[in-house]
This record gives sequence, structure tokens and C-alpha cells, in this order.
Amino acid sequence: MQYRKKMMTAVALTLIVTLIVSVSTESLRDYLYFTWQVQEGEHFIFEVSVDGYSETGNVLFPVAQAVLNNTRLMVEIVSLPMDSIIIDGKIYAEYIIEYLKTNLSFENGTAIPLNLIFEMNNLVSRCFVPRGPWNLLDSFYPDNFVQPINATAESYISHFQGNSFYIGYVSYSVNRGTGWNCVCSMSTGVPSTMKTWAWSYGGLHEYSYNVTLNLVG
Repeated sequence: MQYRKKMMTAVALTLIVTLIVSVSTESLRDYLYFTWQVQEGEHFIFEVSVDGYSETGNVLFPVAQAVLNNTRLMVEIVSLPMDSIIIDGKIYAEYIIEYLKTNLSFENGTAIPLNLIFEMNNLVSRCFVPRGPWNLLDSFYPDNFVQPINATAESYISHFQGNSFYIGYVSYSVNRGTGWNCVCSMSTGVPSTMKTWAWSYGGLHEYSYNVTLNLVG
């Protein structure tokens, strides 16, 4: 009888410990785990608007990106990193943001000019993100990044924007700045708006441009 009682106690303790470990593991998974809601082979259509100028010797020229103005781009998801646990911003940037996920063309299937494809495909690729613990992602990077005076600095940025999530990157050097940002759905990780921008002042060649992509389908 005493032996049976001890056995029942041991079984009960084992069940309790197993339950605690299971709950703890599941909670940890919920807190750290990022999962993709898009799939390889999916397509998305974005409308493009461009504004900006380029100036050399007091002569104004359109920026190279101007050829994309009022066009539609087709984005294909071609490769995705595995669903995974992410523990800090450096790992998230390396394995999620900077992982090349997309292929880009005009909506009719024709190729984007070679001098623009790298910039535009990198922008689009960075802006598709997995669904996950958004509060954790928000903690990885500052909400904003102010341009330093006469210094070189760079940072990813992230914050909640209404019911969506904003993520981007800025880089500044003396008289020069570049960056990108997007606003993503927190249920799918698909960007509704994406932007890339750059400016340079104070030299023989000055320029400033903004390229905005809006999801239409």
C-alpha cells in the first residue's frame, strides 16, 4: 500500500512537472517565435510614385528612379528563411530583413532597368517580414533615429503604427543620407506601403528622391 502510494505520488509529480515544462516552453515559443504567413510562389502588385531631382552645375535632371513613376511592379516571393526563434535585433536583421526573398519585374513581366533592380528588389525583400511577437521586435530597434551633426551613423528603426508595424533603416554621413521603411500588416507581414529615399547636398552633384510603393493586389 505504501509503495503504491509513493508510485501514485511520483506519477502525479511527473505529470505536474511535464505540464509546467510544456507551458513554459509554449510561452517561450510564443514570445520568441516568428512564422511566415506568405508562401513561396505568391505574387503581389504595387503601384509606384517617384519624386525628386538631380542637379549638376546648376542644371536639373530627372533622377534615374523617375522611369518607375506611375508604373506597377509585380513582386514574387521566391525564397523564405525558415520559421525560427529570434532573440535579438542583430539576428533578426541578418536572418530575416537582409535575407533575399523576392524577385521583381514590371506588372507585364518586363524587366526593371539594371541600374534600378538591385535597389528596388532589396527594398521589397526587406519589407516582407514574418508574423511574430511584435512587442519583442519593437524592442530590438529605436522608434526613431535623428540625423547626427557632421557624423556618420546608421540604425534600423521600428515601432507600432496604429494597427500596423513600421520598420526601416537609416544611414547618415556628412551631407548625405539614405534609408528605407515600410508599414506591414501584423497578421500577414505583408507591407501596405514601402519607401526608399536618398539625398546628397553640398557637392558638385546634388540629388534628392523618394520612391513609394503602395500595395494594390
